[in-house]
Amino acid sequence: MFKTLDPLSQAILTFVVSCLFAALLNPFIGYMSVGFIFLLSVCIAGLFLTRLYVFVLAVLFSGVHNYFFIPPLYTFSVHRPEDLAMLLMFFATAAIVGQLTSRLKKKEEALGMREERARTLYHLTKELIQAKDMQDAIHTGAKFLEDVFHLEAFILTESDDKILSGGSFSEVLSKSKEKAVAFWVLQNGQEAGKFTPRLPASCGYYLPLTGKIGTIGVLALNVEKLAHLAPEQITLLDNFANHLVSALDREIFHNRSKNIQLYEETQKLYKTLLECVSHELKTPIAAIKGCSSAILDSKIKCHEDLVADLAQEILLGADRLQRIVDNLLDMSRIEAGMLKLKIHPYSVGDLVDGAIAKISSEAVHRSFVLNHAEHQQTVQCDPLLTEQALINLLVNAHMYSPAGKPIEIRISKDGDFVCIHVRDYGSGLDPKDLPKIFTKFYRAQPKKTGGIGLGLAIVKNILALQGGRIDAENHPNGGAVFTMVLRRGDEHD
Repeated sequence: MFKTLDPLSQAILTFVVSCLFAALLNPFIGYMSVGFIFLLSVCIAGLFLTRLYVFVLAVLFSGVHNYFFIPPLYTFSVHRPEDLAMLLMFFATAAIVGQLTSRLKKKEEALGMREERARTLYHLTKELIQAKDMQDAIHTGAKFLEDVFHLEAFILTESDDKILSGGSFSEVLSKSKEKAVAFWVLQNGQEAGKFTPRLPASCGYYLPLTGKIGTIGVLALNVEKLAHLAPEQITLLDNFANHLVSALDREIFHNRSKNIQLYEETQKLYKTLLECVSHELKTPIAAIKGCSSAILDSKIKCHEDLVADLAQEILLGADRLQRIVDNLLDMSRIEAGMLKLKIHPYSVGDLVDGAIAKISSEAVHRSFVLNHAEHQQTVQCDPLLTEQALINLLVNAHMYSPAGKPIEIRISKDGDFVCIHVRDYGSGLDPKDLPKIFTKFYRAQPKKTGGIGLGLAIVKNILALQGGRIDAENHPNGGAVFTMVLRRGDEHD
């Protein structure tokens, strides 16, 4: 309760209590000891009162002691030297205690300010670390500025040719003159505005945010109504700016790192795509050109069987070119969301038969082993797209299977789903390829076979659009098994 009183009330209460206490004890301890009571009260008062109040209490205590307790009573006369020494001790004690108290209070206030500043900067750093991006970091910094300084504030940054801002563009700071000052600071990297030698007629105080790559932003405070900025406020503002610069630098370098990584991946992907497409296009084009030239040769024209074989090669080359172009277009349409599905129940057997028929010309020497146990099952699908997905799987199996080895196709049920298993007799899948096997433009063992790495990616996307999926694994007896999983066509019947 005593601490809640104002300093004047505390001084009066101290004086009254000390006098009453001295009056009660005076008959038992004598007037000399009463002087020590007053001296103790002055020392205690110095713990919570300023130098002025302590000095006033010393004067009052010395007067009361002299007038009411030192003989002759009720006069201000002092006859004994020791009584005079006691009075002088009041003033000396008051001066010493007041000076020490003042120093302690200043140190205590400075320590409290440092603790508050450290706590504020800690919370700022914590919030900046949790910022999602540069814009979030800017808004966090502006909010802390306003909360700590209780002034309208904003932060202006320029990154990657984009102007980002956060905080309150108040009526004062939104004036074209004030914005011009902010951009001047951003371009020149020097503080400006009120309380500075540069553009002091401004209503704001503008501090540059200078990082490792130069000035990346401006911190602004609306100080129009302030007479001055205290040194501790400027120190806190500088520390605040340093923490904010560190966070913005981190975000800038993080964004640049992502851009560099994206650029490198894009260049790698572009190189891979260019190599794959050029190789895949050159092979059928060379075959078509060679066969066409041979057919035009007068020595070959007379051999009908040879001409038929060359025509067949031209047809195979054209089919291969068509498949490459179709895959590129299909992937483009899928990524652009332009595919319009026509889903309805369709026979799995018809899907398998249609897919085999369409690649039979390319895989003329390849046999297909079918398991007809679930051949009559129906699935919910877009027949054209699903057949194209199955063709991609069969072509992939054909490319990876040794000559003379069959391709097995098995159909099974799994609850509300129908599975189409395609097995080849190749070398199987490398475990490191499994997580990436359905990634666009990724090719397992690219030197062994052709392809541009789109077939399996298209299968995955087509099935995903229909609520299905594609799985890949190695068969225990060798080779790889790809499983198309589609919803049964009769599940809603």
